[in-house]
Amino acid sequence: MDDKWIDLTRTVTAKMPVYPGDPDVEITPLHTAEADGFNLSLFSAAMHAGTHLDAPLHFLKNGDDVAQIPIEKTIGMANCIRIIPENGILKTEAIRNVYDALVEKHSRLLLETGWEAKSGTREYFTDFPGFEPDIVRFLDENHIVLLGTDLPSVKFGTNDQLRAHTALLAKKIVIVENLVCLSAVSAVCFLSCLPLKIAGMDGSMVRAVARNQ
Repeated sequence: MDDKWIDLTRTVTAKMPVYPGDPDVEITPLHTAEADGFNLSLFSAAMHAGTHLDAPLHFLKNGDDVAQIPIEKTIGMANCIRIIPENGILKTEAIRNVYDALVEKHSRLLLETGWEAKSGTREYFTDFPGFEPDIVRFLDENHIVLLGTDLPSVKFGTNDQLRAHTALLAKKIVIVENLVCLSAVSAVCFLSCLPLKIAGMDGSMVRAVARNQ
């Protein structure tokens, strides 16, 4: 296994781009080393800013919160595959074909779509590719417990985020969004994207990293 860790996480900064309608990230100094002898800052953000995961509670009224997500779902061996959208759609057949061709398969799946290249543009949050609804059956059949992408969110078709999230989270599939540097990840890797253990939270920022096998 390669000893080099690949950082898949967006750097969190004040006023960083967030999903339209979400609150800005705010970092407010409360104390400074110069004035008080120590630094202490207040951090304010929705937990879906930057690289983050969605817990079932994000879309399901009685779904598990991030503190209830089993640790083993978010750390362990994973596969990373590259899929080119067709007319804005990530075809399940294309995903299945690439996944089926893997010699070594794991229950965590990363999808590189090339959408990271749109980061910083208006369309990054508005025009990102969507999945076909039968992606859920594919993931379930292959016992996938985590789906990570370089997209800012997941949706069916061109705009159905509600149904996509509900279907995936109902299966307790962890959704990791806004990953970066997936182009550096091999087909088989060790992945870690642990959430903060915050009771009652519907999502959490993560420090996602991978190490190629």
